[in-house]
Formats: sequence, structure tokens, C-alpha cells
Amino acid sequence: MSQAYVKFKKYFVIFLLLLLTAAKNIYIMSIIEKSIDEKVVTGLVSIQREGSR
Repeated sequence: MSQAYVKFKKYFVIFLLLLLTAAKNIYIMSIIEKSIDEKVVTGLVSIQREGSR
């Protein structure tokens, strides 16, 4: 009984760590995507301004 509990606890900790790293990666990717989107939008706006002259 106790050995199974220890095994479960170990896998549970590993699962939590994987979940945390995945959440961190998703958070970082969303920040990167947001900054890229802002750069693309500002680039398009500047291109449109250049074309309208």
C-alpha cells in the first residue's frame, strides 16, 4: 500500500511539473505572439501611410 502511494506521489509530482512547464511555455508563447502581432500591425500601418503619400 505504502509503496504504491509513493509511486503515485512521484508520478503526481512529475505530472505537476510538466503541467507547470507547459503553462509557462504557453504563457511565454502568447506574450511573444502578442509582441509579434503588434510589430506586424505597426509595420502594416507604416506601409499604408507610405503608400497613401
